[in-house]
Amino acid sequence: MNYSDYELAGGGLKLMFWGEIVTIAAVPAAVLSAILGVICVLAGGIMCLVGLSKAGAAHQNFRSAMVMTVAGMVLSVLGNMFSRGFLGGIVTIAASVVSFLVTYYVCTASGMLLESKGDLAQADRAALIWKLFGGCTAVSVLCILVGWIPLLNLLAAVPAVIAGVVSLVASVLYLIFLYRAYQSLLA
Repeated sequence: MNYSDYELAGGGLKLMFWGEIVTIAAVPAAVLSAILGVICVLAGGIMCLVGLSKAGAAHQNFRSAMVMTVAGMVLSVLGNMFSRGFLGGIVTIAASVVSFLVTYYVCTASGMLLESKGDLAQADRAALIWKLFGGCTAVSVLCILVGWIPLLNLLAAVPAVIAGVVSLVASVLYLIFLYRAYQSLLA
């Protein structure tokens, strides 16, 4: 890897970080105005896509993450159309897997670049984060599948809640990782 790869990836991760922050800001913004919430979601999504595009010049996995992000956006629209029943469950499962793949591709590409730059602590954190997301995705998908079975659906509730809490923690760790990774790559 050369300096320009680190600079491209770092700049892309920086845009992704701020895109994620703008997307999170959509929640309180939507309380004030629904249109403001939508604007925040769109702006944050565009920032993430531009960041992935920029970082994609440094590593193929960022380009793969960008493709998965677009697929996730399509699944989000489909999820709004088919929010219930079997088809809604299939769309939810697909969206969960695609979301995991975005995280996996971003973390593995960043981890490889950080490792080649010598920042082993952040490279290790990248591996931890995608593994946390992978475990939560697997549990969530399993809970959705078990939820379709009468009587067993009640058993799926507890692991689903636990996976949700772990996913929230992993999301915070992911944001911290994006911040520290872009700082390390741009240093």
